[in-house]
Amino acid sequence: MPVALAGASGGNQIAVLQLAMGKPGSSALQRLAAIRKETARVKAAVKANSSETVMLYTTLVHALPTLLEKVGLKRPLSVSNLLFSNPFGFEGKCYLMGAEVELALPMSVVAAGQMLNVTVVTLGDTLQIGFLGIPGAIDRIDELAQCTRDAFDALKLELAAPAQPSARAVKSAGKRTPKPPTKRISRPPTKRIARNRVAA
Repeated sequence: MPVALAGASGGNQIAVLQLAMGKPGSSALQRLAAIRKETARVKAAVKANSSETVMLYTTLVHALPTLLEKVGLKRPLSVSNLLFSNPFGFEGKCYLMGAEVELALPMSVVAAGQMLNVTVVTLGDTLQIGFLGIPGAIDRIDELAQCTRDAFDALKLELAAPAQPSARAVKSAGKRTPKPPTKRISRPPTKRIARNRVAA
């Protein structure tokens, strides 16, 4: 994930850092929560270090796959599965020679050590997503785009659904609270008074 560096003097002011994109089999909402947690961790790490340190890390990590690719290694070192970025956006409506711009396709590159680049730009209240993959590694990239639309629809449904109680809460709610044991009060035996019955 490219991260802008605050206070970087001269040269490139963007570092590229790695993060996990959620566990396989997770729901769209669970993945979103995991990604937000990971991006927060990465940004905290960037703030905790100087821009020079973060840039040195980026250079070392991404220079090695480039060098291995240049020497002709058939299976170069893979740094991560994909690079995901959101470089800029257009607020409101845009016009070109009087015509309204309806589509702004982001064009990017696939760096060494990567197989897929996903770049997102905003155009007004819409998202424009571009997929760029290496042939042979990403053969059915059109299906990947459709899966992205399906996942977005699933995420909207999950966000609109009422919050479900956790399994732990349901389990604890199913257990009945035992009633405290009742104390039995021992009473002295009652004396029975024998009465003589008089026959009429």
